[in-house]
Amino acid sequence: MPDIPVDMLILDRIHRVARPAHLSPSTPRDVIMRVYYFYIKELILKSHRTKRDVAEKFKDILIFTDLSAETLRRRRNYQPITETLSTISHNAG
Repeated sequence: MPDIPVDMLILDRIHRVARPAHLSPSTPRDVIMRVYYFYIKELILKSHRTKRDVAEKFKDILIFTDLSAETLRRRRNYQPITETLSTISHNAG
């Protein structure tokens, strides 16, 4: 993790998500947390994306942002366009 003062690393909520029944009990469960300060959340995400300043024991942790239903819907609507552009770029290269 980046150098974040402990007094700035405030979590509003943190909880585990129920494991789907079809998964093995040994499968790790998802954890949802809300970081109080937006810029701290951004520092954590940026650090994790670049794998910079991430301790070795945290390298295997996956971090995802929670996207609104509207954002997900818009991404789905643009999916045919992005797939076409991806195909064109692969064919050109």
